Amino acid sequence: MPAAAAAPVDVTILICTYNRADSLEAMLASLAALVIPPGLAVELVVVDNNSTDRTRAVCEAARTPVPLRYIFEAQQGQNPALNRGLAETSGRLILFTDDDVDVDAGWLAAYGAAAARWPAAAYFGGRTLPRWEAAPPRWFAEHSTTHLACIEVYSDAGLEEKPLPAGVAGANMAIRRAALHGLAFDPALGPDGTETVRCGEVELIGQIRQRGGGGMHVPGALIHHRTPARRMTEAYVRQWFKGDGIAEVRRQQVVRTNPWFGVSRYYWKQWALSALKYGCTRWLGPASVWLPAEIDMARAWGVIAECRRQAAARRAS
Repeated sequence: MPAAAAAPVDVTILICTYNRADSLEAMLASLAALVIPPGLAVELVVVDNNSTDRTRAVCEAARTPVPLRYIFEAQQGQNPALNRGLAETSGRLILFTDDDVDVDAGWLAAYGAAAARWPAAAYFGGRTLPRWEAAPPRWFAEHSTTHLACIEVYSDAGLEEKPLPAGVAGANMAIRRAALHGLAFDPALGPDGTETVRCGEVELIGQIRQRGGGGMHVPGALIHHRTPARRMTEAYVRQWFKGDGIAEVRRQQVVRTNPWFGVSRYYWKQWALSALKYGCTRWLGPASVWLPAEIDMARAWGVIAECRRQAAARRAS
């Protein structure tokens, strides 16, 4: 297979995947109904991030409406894989999505039309709605579009095309290549198979916005995110928001004053008070009380763990 695209194309669809061959197979199958606007040159690129399952075979067997190119990236981590994909593709507009979504037939056409209508926009975001693979617990369902929207990968700014006030969901976004000049996804962020550290797209979009680049919400760019039962547990919630706290440290967004054991006392206090509130309300109070406390507890612990890890690394160097 060629290492790079033979000629520039209008749109690159970029997917990174790691050991989720079955999910990727379903995602690629959802592309069968994708509407390709006449005259639009499109490529589909799958970056295999060091998978050990049948990911390559799935890509080779896929019957997609646009050419699929398979790239293997050995450096573990979603962001290194995304950077590899950007380096080896040529689309003027890059559509980012994940291996656990089902893409609506009009997804590509909606982004293409919006990019033509809004030539000054640097990036675009669509709607991402849930598709539960199992019945969720009541507490999860009630808060899936608020406190747990990031775990659900829920994003819906409505049915009106309008400017975006901030970032977009990484599972459903489009960025002009010109807006990415000199930028890359931070390899210290994003999941890497060990910690659930996110915020890779948040950091990148933030840099684009600092340069003056704006975004547009594209309601017709619709995907459905498949949510398995394993993501609907408190253990997963704690893991996710611990990763959120780790990302805050790596993005230099934490308080550094009044340290205690290498971490600002603010986070020790936040962790202790949130843990106390969670413990006192989990079985007697509503989820609207204990769930935010659990989230704050997990996020604070992520900050504490990462600050201490970095301090130990500095002492060892």
